[in-house]
Amino acid sequence: MKKIYRILMIVVTITLISTSCNKMDIPPANLLVNDDIFRTTNGITAYFAKMYSSLPLEDFRYSHNRGFNNERVTHNVGGITGEAVGRDTQMLPAVQWFGEGYSLLRDVNMFIKTLAQYAGYHSEEDVKHWLGEARMIRAFAYTTMAKRYGGVPIVNDVIEDFEAAALPRNSEDEVWENIATDYQYAIDNMRATSAAGRFNKYSAAAYKAQAMLYAASIANFSTITLADSKNGGAQVCGIPKARAAYYYKLAYDASKVVDEGGYKLYMDDWAEGNLESQYVNFQNIHQKLPNTESIFVRYFRFPDLPHSWDAVYGPLQLAIGGLSGGLTPSYDLVRDYDGIGDFVDQNNKYVLYNNTMEPFQNAEPRLRATVILPGDNYKGSVIEVYRGIYTGNYPAEGLSKLYDSNDNFNLYQSNTNILTSISNIDQKYFTLSNGQQMRAAGLSGAFNSENRGTRTGFLLRKLMDPTVPANQLDNNRSESDWVDMRYAEVLLIRAEAIYELNQLGETAGSLQEAYDAIQQIRRRAGANLMTGTGQLTREVIRKERRKELAFESKAYWDQVRWRTFKDLFPDNPRRKLKGALAFYVPSINKWFFDVKGVELGNAERVFPETWYYLQIPVDQISKNPKLIQNPGY
Repeated sequence: MKKIYRILMIVVTITLISTSCNKMDIPPANLLVNDDIFRTTNGITAYFAKMYSSLPLEDFRYSHNRGFNNERVTHNVGGITGEAVGRDTQMLPAVQWFGEGYSLLRDVNMFIKTLAQYAGYHSEEDVKHWLGEARMIRAFAYTTMAKRYGGVPIVNDVIEDFEAAALPRNSEDEVWENIATDYQYAIDNMRATSAAGRFNKYSAAAYKAQAMLYAASIANFSTITLADSKNGGAQVCGIPKARAAYYYKLAYDASKVVDEGGYKLYMDDWAEGNLESQYVNFQNIHQKLPNTESIFVRYFRFPDLPHSWDAVYGPLQLAIGGLSGGLTPSYDLVRDYDGIGDFVDQNNKYVLYNNTMEPFQNAEPRLRATVILPGDNYKGSVIEVYRGIYTGNYPAEGLSKLYDSNDNFNLYQSNTNILTSISNIDQKYFTLSNGQQMRAAGLSGAFNSENRGTRTGFLLRKLMDPTVPANQLDNNRSESDWVDMRYAEVLLIRAEAIYELNQLGETAGSLQEAYDAIQQIRRRAGANLMTGTGQLTREVIRKERRKELAFESKAYWDQVRWRTFKDLFPDNPRRKLKGALAFYVPSINKWFFDVKGVELGNAERVFPETWYYLQIPVDQISKNPKLIQNPGY
């Protein structure tokens, strides 16, 4: 192990060494490094470790403001997708990854070129697998760039001076075709199994399916085009509509390859009709790893590679170190799950409940495994979430909605019939009829101004580590693992590809196969089952993705590829995300919920169409005049 780390340190510095050596014409240093690395399996492993450490995964350590692999990340993208509201949610497009992308591509291309010179030191099978693995990483890098910029210069060989080469952008279609070729090479040459945290034949197939679905969606739904008139008219933004079916078929075919690897939905803790077991089972998809569903996982361990998910997004009442509540799931997301009734009756009067969990007792268990519901248990504590106490006389005929759901969150504090608290530190109290004192707001919110409690009435449970003691919920202490690709997503890709092909008058698989894929996921989730293929629609498939993959860094790119941000955030009026806030009525010992816009301050959500493609970094254009800028910048 020490030798691997020593070699890894050599690899980490190879760029600095080789750059200076090339300029000074001192090749022996490079030969020494190459001999140390490429003659041994340990050296190869170390080189891959460097590439994997640079892999642009949108995991626990990613955010739109600080980028990839950043230990200080505390900003989740759930705010821009409509999944959440909170202190640390953001309205920013995806982070830039242009120069960083070509740096990783250089590492990959250098590996491919150099390995050929040392192939005699290894078995033919190993060399094939490593070349496939390298091209898998290259495809992953190009995918990350294509999603952001559209067409970029394709560089599949080592270029000593990338800036001097002044390459123009390839068309977006050419880039996705290049990605498909690399993924297919990986599928054809990699082994069926791999070490933990590394790609194999079937993860290559899964990611190919994901990438091809993205390309198909751009061809099918995007209306943004840009031709590079200076460089042969290449369409650097947009893919011809006629190519959509081709890419959907590639996505479908790749999804079927994954089945050959024996992957299936995780059901080890699941029991028919048992809501508790179904809730536990869904949690364990991300906790009992590896499992039959996990296809690619990035592993985290304290203290070498920890993260802060539990501390930053956990309940305020368990917080230490000034963290918590950075992201609170929106009612907009919660209401998508089956079994959530309206909080008002047909006369627009509040429905009354015996406790704060009652409205959710018939919800699909997948919701409870995704969201901490008000009054549910977490790490041995009842999580106390409510907005206030209704102290006025409760009308016998019922209470009408206090405010319009788009009204300001802070109107409650000026209502003389409602008692609220500014923060958990500055709580107000109400004396109940038995003489006991009740806090005006729950220990975990919601408060008038405290930004560490929930804003929405909900807290995040998904991806939290249930094994971490509450007294260790501190920054950079979490070590739950990130499942970046799992079989449920493969099924969702398959269903979408089949359905969209059907809409285009083409076929791959059958609508019955798409129906069965969605039905599998819904059954495992404890959701309502469909009764026939006639119920399968585009909206059903998309909604299933939204529920199943919530907070797994999929929703942003889904809305980009579908070009649906304009629907999520219409320009007028600009959309406010909502919460469902509980109020206690002591005079009748009941609870009601009020749906309310809960954005911080006057924040509202917009998504300019120009954000569908990011700006090519200005410094890159200044270095390479053949790069043309994307529309709107």
